[in-house]
Amino acid sequence: MSLRYRDAREDDADGVAEIANCYVLPQDMSVGSMRDLVQDRTMKIAVEEDENEGDEIVGYVSYRVVDETVVVQHVCVVPEYRDTDVPERLVSFPSEFADDEGLRTRVAVGEGSWFTGFLPQEGFEEQGKARFAGETLRMFER
Repeated sequence: MSLRYRDAREDDADGVAEIANCYVLPQDMSVGSMRDLVQDRTMKIAVEEDENEGDEIVGYVSYRVVDETVVVQHVCVVPEYRDTDVPERLVSFPSEFADDEGLRTRVAVGEGSWFTGFLPQEGFEEQGKARFAGETLRMFER
């Protein structure tokens, strides 16, 4: 078994929607909606490769540029991989892109998300809270 990181493709929508619906989203996102997200945003995925059981998506990050900021819109890592380098590596994709372009990086995560403890370790500073779709989000920026 080994991990690799790559750009998401339309045929990854099922796997990405499955982990998003299990670990992040308060309501189920359809595979069609996730396919649209894959098409409309930059999305990187972490894949655990296993010759016997096939490939499994274990995390993803999607982001886009809004004005002078790279906005991370979705980030998810399955619990078994949160203590590995997967979260750091996934967050590095939008951060490195932002650094290369001279932009800021902004991440909004649910108030109770485990990412609220992870992001400060990666150089993000909390910028306050916001409400979206009835949920309180904590805003981080670097």
